[in-house]
Amino acid sequence: MQARCVSRIVRCCLNLFNKKTKELGRTSPSEYTSGSENALSFEDDSKLFFLFGFLLFGRHIALIVFWLFMMTMDLLTPCVIIAFGKRFLDTPPKSINYIYGYRTNMSTKNVDTWVFAHKHFGRLWYKLGLILLPCSILPLILVWGENANTIGIVGGIVCGVQIVISIIIPMILTEKALKKAFDKNGKRKTV
Repeated sequence: MQARCVSRIVRCCLNLFNKKTKELGRTSPSEYTSGSENALSFEDDSKLFFLFGFLLFGRHIALIVFWLFMMTMDLLTPCVIIAFGKRFLDTPPKSINYIYGYRTNMSTKNVDTWVFAHKHFGRLWYKLGLILLPCSILPLILVWGENANTIGIVGGIVCGVQIVISIIIPMILTEKALKKAFDKNGKRKTV
């Protein structure tokens, strides 16, 4: 339906354009932009101006929608890690399982390491999510009004960096904290 509508608008614009150029006696493209008084003026024909404006506005709306989509995708990671960070911090999974939670060899040694790892990882994720949220918005604000390729590349880079940062950094820090607080068998170290 939309493709037909756009197709009709394009055909109508081309017909009006051809009609206007025939009236002015133009035959070569270089004559369309000449500075003479008979040069083609889109403002003279209100229908043509409206239709081209609609097409331009439609393309602009498409870029805005794509920009909003990329912004949403880039904000998804920080929002998810904030939510899961808060959940792990407040209520870690009650039992050690292999379906849900922070699961590494050290964190699954016993319930004490399990709870410690979730609280530590949750705290890191919560803080990291709050840091990543504004850092994710800034790059896309800088490409506002750019073409779709630029928006897509910047959005993809932001998303990739977020995922790498939100997984690798908290995991390394949590494993270090586990090794500092527990021995290799999962027993708490005495200070």
